[in-house]
Amino acid sequence: MANHNEKSETERKAQRRRDKRTERRFLTRNNINNTSSSSSENEAPARMPQTNGKPSSAAAPILDHNLRDAIVKLLSAKETFVHLSHVVGLLEYVRGSAACAALTFQPEIELKAENERLRHTVNEFKQVIEQQKVQELTARCHTLEAAISDQQDLQRKADREQQHLINERQKLDSERAQMKAELTGELEKKKKEYQAGFQKKLKDAERNIERLEKSNRDLEAKKQKAHDQLENLKAGNEALMSQVRELKSELHKEKEKFLVESRGIDFYQDKFEGLRQELERLIVDHITGPMNDDQINSVEREHLEDQEVFKFVPKRRTPVAQYLWRRGAQSYIISQLCGRVWQSFPFHEVNESTLPNKSKAAFDAISDKLKDINAENEAVWRSITYKAMSRLSAEISSSKAEEEEKDIARHVVKTLAPIIAPSNKESFEAKLGEIVREASSLWAAVKTDKLRISLSEQPPSQASPEQSWLPGSLDGSLEEVESPQDISISHARSLCLFPAVKASDDASKEDIVIQPGYALFSDSTAFALGNKEQQEYAREERELRYNLRRNSATSQLYEAAQNKKVVEPTS
Repeated sequence: MANHNEKSETERKAQRRRDKRTERRFLTRNNINNTSSSSSENEAPARMPQTNGKPSSAAAPILDHNLRDAIVKLLSAKETFVHLSHVVGLLEYVRGSAACAALTFQPEIELKAENERLRHTVNEFKQVIEQQKVQELTARCHTLEAAISDQQDLQRKADREQQHLINERQKLDSERAQMKAELTGELEKKKKEYQAGFQKKLKDAERNIERLEKSNRDLEAKKQKAHDQLENLKAGNEALMSQVRELKSELHKEKEKFLVESRGIDFYQDKFEGLRQELERLIVDHITGPMNDDQINSVEREHLEDQEVFKFVPKRRTPVAQYLWRRGAQSYIISQLCGRVWQSFPFHEVNESTLPNKSKAAFDAISDKLKDINAENEAVWRSITYKAMSRLSAEISSSKAEEEEKDIARHVVKTLAPIIAPSNKESFEAKLGEIVREASSLWAAVKTDKLRISLSEQPPSQASPEQSWLPGSLDGSLEEVESPQDISISHARSLCLFPAVKASDDASKEDIVIQPGYALFSDSTAFALGNKEQQEYAREERELRYNLRRNSATSQLYEAAQNKKVVEPTS
C-alpha cells in the first residue's frame, strides 16, 4: 500500500513537470522569435563578416560544428584578428542561442534527473521488497522445516507407541492364555474337591436324617408324656387361679380401706408454680413501701425494719428500698405459710397436750424411714396417721379451719400495714386470703398423696442449681442502678421467696424437683445496694446532727452576746 501511494505521488509530480515544461517551451519559442527578429534587424550587418565586399559564409559551418572546434579554427586562422569583430558577433549570437537552448532543454534535463531518481527509488523499493520476501520465505522455510521435524518426531513417537502397544498386546495375550490355563486347572481341581465334599456332606446329611428321625420319635414320646403332665397341671392351675382371684378380691377390699392415689407430678408443678406467680403479682401490685410520714413513723413504731427480712432496707424512697420491701414482704408471707400451713402433719390442728413437740419429730423420722423402705407403705401409713390425728382434734370444725386461714391473712396485713397503701389494704387482705386457702387446699392433697412431697425453706448462701434454688428476679428499675464493686456482706442472710418442692416414689430412686426454690441470696446485688444506701443515710444523718449541734451552739453564743450588749447600756 505504501509503494502504491508513493508511485501515485511520483506520477502526479511528473505530470505537473510536463505541464510546466510545455508552458516554458511555448514561452521560450515566443521569446526566441522576438529576439531573432530584433537581432537580425539591428546587428546582422555588423556581425556578418565580409570578404572582398561580400558577406562571408564561414559562420554556417562553424555553427554546425562543435564550439571548441570552431574556436580552435578561429584562433588558428590567419585572419583571426581581422575577423575579431566577426567572432565577437558570433559569440554574442552563440550566447543568446545557448541561453535559449538552456531554457529549452532545462525541463528535459530535470525530467531526466527526476526519471533517474525515480528509477533509483523504484530499484530501492524492489530491493527492499525482494529482501522482505526473501526473509519471509526464509522464515517460512524454517517454520516448515521445524514442523517437518516435529512431524517426524511425532511419527517416530507414534511408531514407538504402536510398537509398545503391540508388545503389550502380545504380553497380555500370553498372560491371558496362561491365566486361562491356570483357571482351567484350578476349576478342575475345585470341581473334584467339591464333588468329594458334596459326597461327604451328602453322607453326613443322610446320617443326620437318620439321627433326627430317631430323635423325632423320642420327642414324640416325650411330647405325649408332657401332654399328659400338662393335663394334670391344668387341673391344678384351675384350683390355683381360683385361689388367686380370691386373694386379689381380698387385696382390693383391703386397698379400698386404705386408698392412696397420686395426682401426678404435672398437677403439683402447675399448682405450685401458679401459687408462686399469684404471690409475686400480689406483692408487686400492693407492696409499695412507706410512701408518707405517717407510714414512716408507723414503720419505726412497729420496729418493722428490725426484722430479719427487712434488715437491709434503706430509709429512703428509692427503687432499691422498694425492691427490698417487696422481697422482704414475700419472704415473710412464705414463712407464715411454711410455719402454719405447709407442715408434714396437721400439727396446727392438734393441741400440745394431745401431741407434744417430741412426737412431731418422731413422726417425721418414721416417715423418712418408711420412705426409704417402701414409698407406697409410707403413703398408706401417712394417710392412716393423718386420719387418726384428725380424729384426735374432732372438736376443730371446718369453720375454725377457715378462721385459721383468715387469721393468717389478718396477721400478715397487720404486720405489713406500714408498707401497704391504705387504699389497698382490703384488696391485699382478700387476695392474700385466697392464696392462703389455695395453699391449704393444695397441702391437704399433698398429705394424702401417694407421692411423698417435701418442702425446704432454707436457701443456700449462693445460687446453686444442684440444690434446686434460683435467684429471684430483679425489677426493671433496679436493673438500671449501678452495682457497687464489692458486694460481699458477711452478716447478710438469704431470704426464701418460695420454698423448693421435691417428691419421691417407688419408680424414681432420686427425688424429683416439682418446683425450684426462689431466694434473695446473701450475695445479691440488692443487698449490696441497700447496705450502701444505709451507710450513706447514716453518714448524712450524722452530718445533719453535727450541723444541728453546731448551729445550736452558735445561736446560743449569739444570744448571749446580744444579752450582754443589752445589759451594758442599762447599767
